[in-house]
Amino acid sequence: MSRPSSRDHTGAILTALFVTALWSSSWVLIRQGLDEEGLEPLTFAGVRYLLASLLLVGLVLASPGARRTMTGVGRARWGFLVILGLVFVALAQGAQFVAIDAQPAATTSLVLSLPPLLVAGGSTIALAERPTVGQTTGAGLIVLGAVAYFSGDLGFTLVGMLASVVGLMSNASGALLGRSVNRDRALAPVVVTAVSMSAGAVALMTAGVVVEGVPEISTRAWLIIV
Repeated sequence: MSRPSSRDHTGAILTALFVTALWSSSWVLIRQGLDEEGLEPLTFAGVRYLLASLLLVGLVLASPGARRTMTGVGRARWGFLVILGLVFVALAQGAQFVAIDAQPAATTSLVLSLPPLLVAGGSTIALAERPTVGQTTGAGLIVLGAVAYFSGDLGFTLVGMLASVVGLMSNASGALLGRSVNRDRALAPVVVTAVSMSAGAVALMTAGVVVEGVPEISTRAWLIIV
């Protein structure tokens, strides 16, 4: 495997910052959907990721190169992508929505600030990618900063904390699985995401309907989801 160039590294950092800002800002919409529109957490997450997966599948089908890559995916790798989707979308996102619904978003955010440390440790064992001193220090500072910022009465609940822990472990595991799939660059990221997200979204939507029933979604709720 060739080493990534400095341009690739910079692009990866900027992409990670964009994803962080996008996900963090979406918590406001999630809270509005759960509180103001009365959406159920699993169904809310399921519809959201199902729509996103359909968009990504459309992008893959519209790209001849991505289509060729997708048809060349072996059975073993298909299974790995499905597992990635179940962990990183169905478990992680479903648990996060349940946690946000059950307790203040700040409390959930505090627990979910821990994945960098878990990923740093897990990558050393599972991927033989030892983090640098700077990376380990930065991950530790993130956790210390979160604890300092969110110290005080966080209004946690048992259901919320249990769901947060499930989300924490699933996020860390999904990050390691995703890195394992993507680091050999055999599949385009859009193909990896489209397949894994589709599998996770279907599982999440199915769980939502079974547990919470068929949703009645208002026009404003649809706008929030989209």
